[in-house]
Amino acid sequence: MNTFNTVEELIQILDANPELLEALRARILTEELLNLPQAHAEFVAEMRGFVAKMNDFVETMNEFVATTDRNFQRLSNDFGNFRGAFAETAVEKNSIVIVMDLSEATGLGLDELTARNLKQKDLVAVARRSGDTSDLSRGELRSFYQSDLVIEANDVNGETHYIAVEASYTCNGRDTTRAISHARLLKRFTGLPAHPVVAGVRRDIGIEPDIEDGKVFWHQIDEDQLKP
Repeated sequence: MNTFNTVEELIQILDANPELLEALRARILTEELLNLPQAHAEFVAEMRGFVAKMNDFVETMNEFVATTDRNFQRLSNDFGNFRGAFAETAVEKNSIVIVMDLSEATGLGLDELTARNLKQKDLVAVARRSGDTSDLSRGELRSFYQSDLVIEANDVNGETHYIAVEASYTCNGRDTTRAISHARLLKRFTGLPAHPVVAGVRRDIGIEPDIEDGKVFWHQIDEDQLKP
């Protein structure tokens, strides 16, 4: 029989006799503790499987979110285009009202009964008759020809005025820049007064200074006018 007097001697005996070590372990430890290494290994395996599934789920969700964002952005862009198109239609239908409002606000004395909406071919003819387009880029001319609306109207003295209108659901700096540029070209091509106008349901705060300074006239479109 193995005997010992110190803990060190016991450890030496257990190291030399693995069967004694297992017997001592079984006597001291509970079954749960004895099975803990195996349970831990099984738990680790389950967690690895769970993490792998979660990674797959997260990747799938990321793809879903990205696809949803693209679709939402596409719908938002389409909706914005529709609203912009309706805004252009609204100003074309209400060109006489624009002439009346502009005349009243500025004291120009415009006769709304003389108002007519110019077509794209009219703008091309105006530019060509002037013979003053050599320094303009293709993009500048194309932008002018694609004006949302140009109105021609006479004042009480019979002088012709042009009104360059840019329409958007929410007007911003791009609209004011285009309206001012197109009005400037109309005056240059014809030698006659031309007035920039932006028309919309809403307007960005960034264009307020140009409106307040009279650089561009604001025409309010009612939401109901956009209904087809």
